[in-house]
Amino acid sequence: MDKTENIIISIGIFGKINSGKCSLSKNLSINYGNIANPNKFEINNIEYHIFPIPCAGPEYNDNYDISINNCDISFIIIDISENFDQIFLIKLIGDIICHGINKIFILFNKIDKVNFDESIKKKFEDDINVIIHKFNSFFNLNKIELKYFSTNIKDNDGINKIIDEIKNLTFENKEKENLLIPIFDKYYDNDDKKFVITGKILLGTVNINSILNYKTINSKKIILNKNIKPLKISKANGIYTKNNITNNEFISIKFDIRNFEEQSNYISKNAFIIEKENEDIAIFDTIEADIIFINSPCPVIAKGFDCLFSNYNCNLECQIINIQGKFDENMKLQKKNSLSTSLYESGKVIIQIKEPILSMKYENNFKVGVFNLKKSGEIFAFGKIIKYKKYKI
Repeated sequence: MDKTENIIISIGIFGKINSGKCSLSKNLSINYGNIANPNKFEINNIEYHIFPIPCAGPEYNDNYDISINNCDISFIIIDISENFDQIFLIKLIGDIICHGINKIFILFNKIDKVNFDESIKKKFEDDINVIIHKFNSFFNLNKIELKYFSTNIKDNDGINKIIDEIKNLTFENKEKENLLIPIFDKYYDNDDKKFVITGKILLGTVNINSILNYKTINSKKIILNKNIKPLKISKANGIYTKNNITNNEFISIKFDIRNFEEQSNYISKNAFIIEKENEDIAIFDTIEADIIFINSPCPVIAKGFDCLFSNYNCNLECQIINIQGKFDENMKLQKKNSLSTSLYESGKVIIQIKEPILSMKYENNFKVGVFNLKKSGEIFAFGKIIKYKKYKI
């Protein structure tokens, strides 16, 4: 990536309560930023924004999904004075990978509080490497950059080591991706006669004066760029104020109202702004998917199992309507009518989603084609969309 560009990289700091998230964020800001801009620092013309991400507690539900969608780098802080929590880390690392974050820093913190030697460090690293290996194998990934640090994050030498590693990272140019923005809300701005759409950039970059199209899904009709003119962006406001907005930011996009006809009322919260027609983006409610279990809602699941389908833009009721088989340790499919939900067991299923969604197959876009399944609010499996049955209008 050309370092003369205005590059912004987001760092998500994950960990349990009192693990050291806020201390790390504070020390990075103090040592490399300034008081006027907390949670922000700049190195070699690259601007870094820091997000301490709650993984538990009252702020978890409100802020977790918002924050993780902004991340390019993940710092997982492990308080080694506490017992190793395997399930917590499996869920967290799996979710980080499923959000397309492939740069993972593991920070063993509070090493001054215990007798932390190389044998303890190796045990922690071996356990985490198993988690990474299982997800790499399932998702066919070879791009995970994993680095370990043993430090007290209140110590400046430890912070400097982390910064040295950050400087060596490289990032792909995201502007080459086709634009895809799920819309969360819409309204008219009466003060300046603009039509405003609020959403979250999933792919690509928004540029002022761009001409955009959109697809709309609701329970009765689907509009696909037929009756409504393309939209011309007049203004865009994101987390970071700049003309080119990318990096999964939440934004408000203003369009000149003269570009709209009466059909604009059909734009719903289920709409998607797209830059151009893309045959890989489809509307469907039935998928063939591979899933991997990381928690057990019950010992076995079979045809008719109800749960929640959750991806980058939706949380919808769904049902597993067929079991096609389980994968052995070599990822060969064996025909089965039910699946064991033991840790890291995996299989192929058919899922019926309650409402149609707009998404893509895993092979066409990793970040859009992955999802998780929940039961009673807890993630019990991660999955990838292999095939889909197009929704009948």
